[in-house]
Amino acid sequence: MLDPKPYILPFLLAFLFSLILTPAIRKIALKFDFVDRPAKRKVHKKPTARMGGVSIFVSFILVAVIFYFARPYFFTFAPWQDYNLFLKFFGVFLGALILVIVGLVDDKKTLSPWIKLIFQILAALCVILAGTRVEYINNPFGGFINFGQLSFNFDLFDVNFSIIPIADLVTLIWIVGMINVVNFLDGLDGLAAGVSFFGAISIFFISLLLTVYQPATAFLAIILAGAVLGFIPYNFNPAKIFMGDSGSQFLGYILAILAVISGAKLATAFLVLGFPILDGLWVVTRRIIRGTSPFRADRSHLHHRLLDFGFSVRQAVIFLWMISLIFGLIGIISTTYGKMLSGMILILVMILLLITLTFFGKRKNEKKIG
Repeated sequence: MLDPKPYILPFLLAFLFSLILTPAIRKIALKFDFVDRPAKRKVHKKPTARMGGVSIFVSFILVAVIFYFARPYFFTFAPWQDYNLFLKFFGVFLGALILVIVGLVDDKKTLSPWIKLIFQILAALCVILAGTRVEYINNPFGGFINFGQLSFNFDLFDVNFSIIPIADLVTLIWIVGMINVVNFLDGLDGLAAGVSFFGAISIFFISLLLTVYQPATAFLAIILAGAVLGFIPYNFNPAKIFMGDSGSQFLGYILAILAVISGAKLATAFLVLGFPILDGLWVVTRRIIRGTSPFRADRSHLHHRLLDFGFSVRQAVIFLWMISLIFGLIGIISTTYGKMLSGMILILVMILLLITLTFFGKRKNEKKIG
């Protein structure tokens, strides 16, 4: 494993920036009425500031830029000297900026889900056209599954671009899916932030492994972890500020990309974010079967079911944090085959949990009616 000590400073700096910026962002949100007001399906009881995602995004970008210029003093690698890598990072930044701006507009005016989906696709395309894509995944039974056998190249403004249809489609679905998974997850104080923190830390340690050797990815992952950790004290129940769509979209987006550039470690990201991914699939499928919009908000998510079962907000959040932490640790230490088995166990745990919560939830409702 690579030496983690050089990464301590960017982590602490991102943490401090976020810790200092978040109260300032909260004041701005309240002044300009970026406020989430209580509603029937919502958990919070009083108006709460949004825009917390801005502090995470700004902290992440500031520290990344600072260490970009200071890298000769802290790192032995210099990925930005490579033009292709610089182009990839620029694509990531551009896509992130699009999502944060659209998220802020949605936090203020509530955009249509389809409009948000269009911008999510646009953000993903910024990444793909810049050259970041899932060209292969590890086969748990040996070798790789290759998505990059068919490709087309073209030049635009003296820059060479490539289109790899299958790989690009897989990457597009993965990024847009992860954006919405974290967005769905942002239903309880601190839940999305905590799970995203465990996701970033897991990707950080995996990127340090000599078999992966992705120091630049580790650098971005640890900065993200620090920025999120600095936000959590203000977001944990009772929350003083919410991250809003600007934060949930950014976190889902950047975690999806880090999983790709850390050597297509999609299995690890699935383990850390497995319960919200499976929960999102369950909820969307359920809505479609019932003939309602898959984007229509309701209280059918796992975290809502835990509350209905009798968990407090803090208990539900910590319980789901622990699931992410446990499976994140498994993702770090497991082989590809081990991750497949762990993924199957996670699916089984989720099925049993949903069945149990649904059954006892119905029993509880019947007693109330009786």
